[in-house]
Amino acid sequence: QNKKNPYTSMKKAILSILIALACQASWAQSAHSLYRAFKNIKGVENVFIPRLVVAGTRLIGDMDTETRMILNHIHSIRIMNLEECNDDVRKNFLKKAEMLNTTGYHELISARGERERTLIMLKMKDDRVKEVVVLDAEPKECSMVIIKCNITPEMVNKLVDIAGKGNINTKPKK
Repeated sequence: QNKKNPYTSMKKAILSILIALACQASWAQSAHSLYRAFKNIKGVENVFIPRLVVAGTRLIGDMDTETRMILNHIHSIRIMNLEECNDDVRKNFLKKAEMLNTTGYHELISARGERERTLIMLKMKDDRVKEVVVLDAEPKECSMVIIKCNITPEMVNKLVDIAGKGNINTKPKK
């Protein structure tokens, strides 16, 4: 009568695996918690650009209509640069970036090297991009950008073009 149910061992094994996975997931940080963890460390350059300032940039400079429209749908921008930090801080950032929890995001670009991590993620809702996260972590240069927005996926390409040119002046000079 003291026979062991053969499924008991299987249930225990599955439960153990689920607990281990839950612990692993709890150690992984979200993009926002990673940003918060490093933004106040000595040597970190941290910039927050609120919607009002983003909207104000539409009024200055030469930019095309599409760029103005994109800026109209950007709610805020957070930029963090760890270039001036000591090596230990950057190593720690790289380590945490490796464990970044990307649940809920669509990975647009993801590249991992031996000692580097590059990631561009989109958070979508109803066919609209609500958030763009750009992460670049290397031993000597680490940076992170979080853009809260309400744009179409097509606008992301234009946003990447603007960022790649290093300015918002995308209209050709006459």
